[in-house]
Amino acid sequence: MSPGAGSKRKIEELRRDGVCSHELGQKVAWAEATELNKVAGIVWTALSVSLKGPAVPGADTLAAIEREIDYGGLPPLQREMLLDVRAKVDAGALSGPEADPGMDPAWSALNWITGIDKFDRWLERYKADGLFDLPRNTPWAEVAEDRKVSAIVGLAQQNGPPGAHALAAIEREVGYGRLSPWRREALEGCACGWTRVSWRDASPAIPMTGPITRCG
Repeated sequence: MSPGAGSKRKIEELRRDGVCSHELGQKVAWAEATELNKVAGIVWTALSVSLKGPAVPGADTLAAIEREIDYGGLPPLQREMLLDVRAKVDAGALSGPEADPGMDPAWSALNWITGIDKFDRWLERYKADGLFDLPRNTPWAEVAEDRKVSAIVGLAQQNGPPGAHALAAIEREVGYGRLSPWRREALEGCACGWTRVSWRDASPAIPMTGPITRCG
């Protein structure tokens, strides 16, 4: 079975069996799932097929998203990013080293888009419930600034949003004046680099964890 056929079969299974809802932590019927959850499901099917054989081209995964997803139901940021990936694919501007082992830069760009929602939800959970500690969680407002940076970097590494998105969260949530000098200097160095520019100007072929991890 070709990669494209395998991915198509997996998407048919999603439509029949449901897709994971990040909000509820369980599967929901395709018709009841958010458009973002559908996008994440389609991107995941491409990876699952690719792990067992030839990789599904990112352009094919993007085409599947365009067939199956109502872009009007997407948040503005993710909608703009998907449209930008299409423009870059059509222009041949997503060439370069693989950002994810075995997957091409177009798939990696799509995976980063799905990472935004997961990253944002976990960060909101930290802010609402605090960071894990014993005997009780530490409220976010009481967490030291250096530890906040480490926590946000960890979320970025786990969920894979674009580096610019993770850096923006750090700038929003962390008081730079209360950081250790070395960490503040490292973050300010990131802000002067590519992570400060918009999604349109940042190359999706650059692994998002690079400058963010060095800041952590």
